[in-house]
Amino acid sequence: MKHKQSFQYFLALLILAMILSACGGKPAVTATAVTGGQEATPTQAPAGGKVTLKILHNWGPSDSKGPPLQAIFDDFMKENPDIKIETDIAADFDIPTKVETAYLAGQEPDLVLSNLFSQTYKWADKGIIVPVDQYIKDWGLEGKFREIAISTWTINGKVVGFPLEGYVWPFWYNTKIFKELNLPLPKTWDEIIADTPQIKAAGYEVVSAGANDDSGFYTFETFLISSMKPEEYAKYKMEGNLASYPNAVKAVEQFVKVRDAGVFPKDAAGLQGEAVNNLFYSGKAAIWQGGSWFFGECPEAMRPDVVIGGVPLTNPTVWDKNWVLSGFDAKAVWITRNGAKQIDAVKKLIQFLYKPENIARFVITAGMPPPLKDVPVEESKLNSVFVQSLKWGDSLHYVSFPPSAPGVDTSQIGKDLWLPTTTAEQIVQGIDQAYKEGLGK
Repeated sequence: MKHKQSFQYFLALLILAMILSACGGKPAVTATAVTGGQEATPTQAPAGGKVTLKILHNWGPSDSKGPPLQAIFDDFMKENPDIKIETDIAADFDIPTKVETAYLAGQEPDLVLSNLFSQTYKWADKGIIVPVDQYIKDWGLEGKFREIAISTWTINGKVVGFPLEGYVWPFWYNTKIFKELNLPLPKTWDEIIADTPQIKAAGYEVVSAGANDDSGFYTFETFLISSMKPEEYAKYKMEGNLASYPNAVKAVEQFVKVRDAGVFPKDAAGLQGEAVNNLFYSGKAAIWQGGSWFFGECPEAMRPDVVIGGVPLTNPTVWDKNWVLSGFDAKAVWITRNGAKQIDAVKKLIQFLYKPENIARFVITAGMPPPLKDVPVEESKLNSVFVQSLKWGDSLHYVSFPPSAPGVDTSQIGKDLWLPTTTAEQIVQGIDQAYKEGLGK
């Protein structure tokens, strides 16, 4: 079955290597910050003192985007000696709770770099953050962002954060292993099952994945996305009732078949994220699912052997060709209630961060799809794995994650489904039970 697709995101990426630097105008008007219906008075740096901006994010030194982010902060402080930046680094899934807890004590950071989680969807309504629509206009950024980036971060008619990180989330194939074994690159899970005995006999793992990392559950979710119509999957993510979708049940059965065929590592139920990644990076696994945030981490010596492409299709599937996850919900810069009180300093930092040449640092270093339309980057400077994604064109479908129901905790069944004793029926029941509990049904 064919589906209507939106190429807005990828058509923009295809011209990335040819685009010119945007001309950044300096705005003349400063917006008045509003927090919870009350005006927040912007502060000025005290005479002989500094304004301190506290920023919470998850791009630490080991993340490929961490070094360029810190370099941007350092350069900003050199140009603005009256503004000091203090950073706090936390795991991405811990950030929403950490911010909300600090908010109750009036101690939330000024800026937060966070994904669009179910918790963060409500931040504007709770008064934790302030919408940025007017700031985008007044700070010279109107028309600079990609439309898909702005639409992703528009909730209830308000732009809640400055879009920052786009992504693609393909499957990676180590062609060195497939060439050694004279095997074509698989396009379906049935083909991967057929290749498994030969790959394992040669001493390699087949698909590197593990339970103790959120990406492991997303690998499982690809089975559902492949088997459900987009509108069905979107409804399931909000309401549950997985058992009511026959194709989805068959997809879960195929996941169990794949698992029991030895496609995943024997100890997948206990593998941590870093171990999962390193199995592939070290050349010990033939296939792995890794987002574009890993492009910069792929060892240079390995890059010529890596081919990235679509998600293997289930049987049955609703897609007429392979597909890949893509979107712009991976990261935005949120201005909190406290940040709005220091809006002059925030304005300077935002304008500095979103200079095309600064966003280009993330593109070059980390292979990050940029939120801006115009970024000064030459293809020769880009990560070779990232360049592959620019050339997919319409050979793949591009699929974005729909919103998930807040309060639903699938973490336990997400771990249990990797155990060889867990049946397909138990997986479906476990997911549906998590929805019933989370939604209070």
